[in-house]
Amino acid sequence: MSKTQKNKPSLEKSFADLEKITDELQSGGLDLEKSLSKFEEGLNISEQLKSRLSEIENRMEKIKLKFKAGGDEE
Repeated sequence: MSKTQKNKPSLEKSFADLEKITDELQSGGLDLEKSLSKFEEGLNISEQLKSRLSEIENRMEKIKLKFKAGGDEE
């Protein structure tokens, strides 16, 4: 595992953090400044998740191609 992967929170934690932020924003109990801060934090987490999921999708495609290529040789 690379250092950058060790520093990233797990996908599950990131999704949980995003869900918590969403709940806080939907509750309506935050002032405007806090809401804006939470909204920005949520967008950052969302972008990180999008990027990581794209990386995972690319890895899966490579694995599928490798598996398919190996199966054709038999």
